[in-house]
Amino acid sequence: MDEKFVGHASEFGGSFHSMLISPGKHHIKVELPGYRTFDTTVDLLPNQKSEVKTELVKGSIEQAGPEIKQQP
Repeated sequence: MDEKFVGHASEFGGSFHSMLISPGKHHIKVELPGYRTFDTTVDLLPNQKSEVKTELVKGSIEQAGPEIKQQP
């Protein structure tokens, strides 16, 4: 979120695994090797609840962002 790693998607599923973020615009990116990157922006009001859902589409490593392409 906002160009920072915040965790794996599985850590945020369900009502007990949500994330509190400040009001305003936030960029959300979901990346997984072998899948196309999902990008979206949310613009939240104070105390607004929002849910982002996606199903990643299979792709190639060439379609992945630079963070995914980097070798450890």
